[in-house]
Amino acid sequence: MRVVNGVWARGLLGVGIVALLSLPASEARAVYQCDGQTDDCPCNASNPYPCCDNGGGNFGNCTWWAWHSACCNWAYGLPGWGNANTWASFASQHQDFSVVSNPVVGSIACRDIGTWGHVAWVTAVNGSDITVTEMNCCSGCNDGMRTWNYSASYFTGGFIISNTQCQCQNGDTETQGCGHCGQESRSCGNDCQWGSWSACTGEGACGDGDTETEACGDCGERSRSCTSSCDWDPWTVCDGPDPGGGTLACDTGQPGECADGLERCIEGMIECQSLLASEPEICDGEDNDCDGQTDEDDVCGSSSSTSGVGGGSTSSGSGGYGAGVAGVGGEGVPAVNDGLVGSCDCRASPGSSHGSWGWLSAALGLWWRRRRRPLG
Repeated sequence: MRVVNGVWARGLLGVGIVALLSLPASEARAVYQCDGQTDDCPCNASNPYPCCDNGGGNFGNCTWWAWHSACCNWAYGLPGWGNANTWASFASQHQDFSVVSNPVVGSIACRDIGTWGHVAWVTAVNGSDITVTEMNCCSGCNDGMRTWNYSASYFTGGFIISNTQCQCQNGDTETQGCGHCGQESRSCGNDCQWGSWSACTGEGACGDGDTETEACGDCGERSRSCTSSCDWDPWTVCDGPDPGGGTLACDTGQPGECADGLERCIEGMIECQSLLASEPEICDGEDNDCDGQTDEDDVCGSSSSTSGVGGGSTSSGSGGYGAGVAGVGGEGVPAVNDGLVGSCDCRASPGSSHGSWGWLSAALGLWWRRRRRPLG
């Protein structure tokens, strides 16, 4: 079967030849040569199809050549599938074969129109056009096996492929993940094999679950982790251990009680931290607020007087005999008898009174000093 000058011509096959085309391979042992082509490929079967007598010589048969091509390329002895126009139907029901609509290099092209139809072996695909090798069985066909170009649409029955031969169908595409959340793709070629994967595109900055750490400041470290979308999380706060395990003494540069300190790593920077926290000033002989002054006037009162428990002050006696001493009531009391008969002052002397209150003041000052907390 072949195209002659663009017109489909069928061979003048007798009833016996048509019956022979339909015989299974086990019942037909036809010629081993057809138009110079020898049926000697390693598929462990004999070609069941005849070579046609095209008016004076054996010049080919499309089914003989298609069977022979499958035997040589697939190493498979096809069953006897009858005339060419029934091949696609039989192949679609066979477990080892599939029929696809797109042309594939290395497939059998099937035309199911006409009395006998036509089959050919596909050797190249170029868009909607294909190149095949074929034979034809018709009156006057004398060119034997030939290479010919067709539109793929001519083969109305589709294209038979071996299920072990093809990975995919022409035009198929697939994608998969790659790298850091990227993607790559590939396409199925005309030989029904997958092409190479494309370059990986759309990758993120890192891999899911990755972590990294770097030094920062004078004494610190910071780290970050990669998210499931392959982007870095923000850096953690810069931090680190105190120098020398937190035992290195230093001078804070502050006056007074806050001068003594220890080296600390704070946000990655080494700082000298005071052992004592600055507190409001009290009248205790110490620089509590670390401002370089001790017992300022506004805390301890005027330097021209000394406070007593009762709030009174030392002053001269009203009689001019000597200094008075602040009492509980705050009044000045004469230090000696005022000269009145029977009058007697039984209070303690000024020195005795101040000695008692001075001890209490010192005790209070010690208590205030000890209650100040050192810095952590």
